[in-house]
Amino acid sequence: GAFKFLSKDYEHALEDLQQAINIDSGCSQAFFNQAVCFHTIRRHEEALKSYSVALLLDEDLRQKVFINRGLLYFQIEDFNNALLDFYDAFRTNPQGSSIGHTLGLCYHKQKQYQRAIEAYSEAIESNKFFIDAYIGRGNVYMDLGTQYGFTMAKRDYSKALMLKPDCLYARVNLAYNLQVVGKMQQAWAQFAIAIGQNPRYIPALEGRAIVNLQMGQAFAALQDLGAAIKVKPSAELLTNRGVVHQFLRDFPNAMQSYQAAVRVDPTYSLAYFNGANLYFRNRQMQQAKDYFDQAVRFNRKDEAALLNRAICKVTFFQLLIHLSFSVDLYDGRT
Repeated sequence: GAFKFLSKDYEHALEDLQQAINIDSGCSQAFFNQAVCFHTIRRHEEALKSYSVALLLDEDLRQKVFINRGLLYFQIEDFNNALLDFYDAFRTNPQGSSIGHTLGLCYHKQKQYQRAIEAYSEAIESNKFFIDAYIGRGNVYMDLGTQYGFTMAKRDYSKALMLKPDCLYARVNLAYNLQVVGKMQQAWAQFAIAIGQNPRYIPALEGRAIVNLQMGQAFAALQDLGAAIKVKPSAELLTNRGVVHQFLRDFPNAMQSYQAAVRVDPTYSLAYFNGANLYFRNRQMQQAKDYFDQAVRFNRKDEAALLNRAICKVTFFQLLIHLSFSVDLYDGRT
């Protein structure tokens, strides 16, 4: 079963592992390997059951099970259970810096910022060269939304870059940090360094486009977004390009970008919302209503879409009444 798993023949691997379990129902390694196999092919519920059985059968597998099962919980966004498993793994091995880092991720997802900072700090204490832990802690500091947080985040991103100057993730995060505090030229320079290292790195191209737009350089923003779209078109990038076109009052190209966005991802509500507003501006009420309907369908919590749709419906109704009244008057004259 393990050999077939390594050969990526997952279904036959599961058959062999199940036979091993049928022969010896106390074989913890068979249950663990079965769980890993289920995990790999995204049969999550079955993977969780097999991990739990392996944990009950063999104390020596505790560390592996807690880490793997925690990662599975994290993948399915069950952060509470993920946190419990990673915490147990960390208690089993307090020196495990990678476990501390993952604990930090879980706490961050739950918006327990202070605990996340503490977890990342413990990971860094265990390994002073743990770049991902510096970046993770910096991300938590950014989410604090305070001047102190921004200062500490900049320190962590800079430390990560000292350890690895070609770390694009740290470079882009530092650029966003500088953007947030209003240092646009410095932010632009950091994005430019990242693009120089990898001209196809989409986060850097998108980030510099945003800074360009904030600095009033709309055409430069379009160039960066165009380069990012050539690398890999996405609904978000196409929608952002539409926003820039709209900012330049190039409404036909803005609409083309929004329509391209929903072709790439028919569930991307923001593209429908922006397109609907543009249709409304052009007095194309039926199209505007249809797009607002889609925006609300894919994001039912979007209050702006709900409000704008209501306004659109009222305006559309009034236009219909006006049109009907006009027709009646015309018929009356004849």
